[in-house]
Amino acid sequence: MTVSKPQHVAISGAGGQLGRALVDVLSPVATLLSVSDRDINALEGLARTGPEAGPEEAPKDGPKERRASIHTAPVDVGDGDALRLWLAACRERGRLDWMIVNAGLGGPAPEGSLGEDPLRTAALIDVNLRAAIEQCRLASEMMIADGGGRIVLISSLSAKIGYPQAPVYAATKAGLRAYGLSMAARLAGTGVGITIALPGFLSRGMAENSSWRPFSMAPRQAARKIVRAASSGRTETAFPGSMSAAVGALGLLPASLRGTIYRRWSGQRQSVHERQGMLR
Repeated sequence: MTVSKPQHVAISGAGGQLGRALVDVLSPVATLLSVSDRDINALEGLARTGPEAGPEEAPKDGPKERRASIHTAPVDVGDGDALRLWLAACRERGRLDWMIVNAGLGGPAPEGSLGEDPLRTAALIDVNLRAAIEQCRLASEMMIADGGGRIVLISSLSAKIGYPQAPVYAATKAGLRAYGLSMAARLAGTGVGITIALPGFLSRGMAENSSWRPFSMAPRQAARKIVRAASSGRTETAFPGSMSAAVGALGLLPASLRGTIYRRWSGQRQSVHERQGMLR
């Protein structure tokens, strides 16, 4: 199934590295981008009022590359009223073709701790799962009324196998994947499609690269894969292929062996229990 190019795309969490990459990749494709982030400062430099490229984006000879108009807004997706107002404002600008549910929280669990702080756990569940589900619900209702569209849910490869360094994060992404697969079937025949993206590690600047990130890929590469999958009408895309294959292979192993390999793979030689001397 091939989906026509979107004219109007809304992106939540557009201030992060993947969000900004999605804006960059979609700007030459779409006519209008409505983007939001909890921190308006994170959207600095994205707003554009007309379809034209800057000098660094256009070839020296020939016409400038067409670029989408971009509207930015500070939105905390965990605030239901703010989310509804933002999506209503998006719709007033024009029919919404795609909604990319990208806003989310991440980060590892505290080193040496058996569990995560209850407040952080609640925040991860609220933003990564509850707010993502609400974005999907609101957008799907709008799209059904307007004749169709596509919702892109940004999950994670950790949804397939878990992630010992961030168990609550992995749980929220697994829940979002299950929700997306369920909604893809539930929305069949309505004109609204679902695409679930399962990216692996994204590469970061050298100053931030304090932990090993196997098979990592540039945010722009990831954004291209997401846009390509949504444009072709795919329900799910997992990348990079090398890491997706590794995750699939690990998933076939017994849980005890998988845990040992995963800890070594992530540079963690001992379990939390062993480091704390809790095993007898």
